[in-house]
Amino acid sequence: MPYARLKQRIRVAAEREAEDERKRWRQTAFIGYQVNALYRKEPLTFEQYLRQLGMAPALVGGSEVPAEDMAEVKRRAMATGERIRAMDQAR
Repeated sequence: MPYARLKQRIRVAAEREAEDERKRWRQTAFIGYQVNALYRKEPLTFEQYLRQLGMAPALVGGSEVPAEDMAEVKRRAMATGERIRAMDQAR
């Protein structure tokens, strides 16, 4: 097998694995979304909930946020996760 073909197969396998992982995370997030909806006065849509978690591309004017802005989105999502962890530990 030529080296280029091997690299292509590895890339495709890695993309499939990453997509499967994203699907598992999304399914897990849906459970959290349902719990969140029970306790919120004005529940978010699932897409809004995913954006708050940093799991969906934030939309600006109907298009995805540029890569340089995604770093800020990820930073905010990590900060939110740390606040949640701190609240859980305080219980």
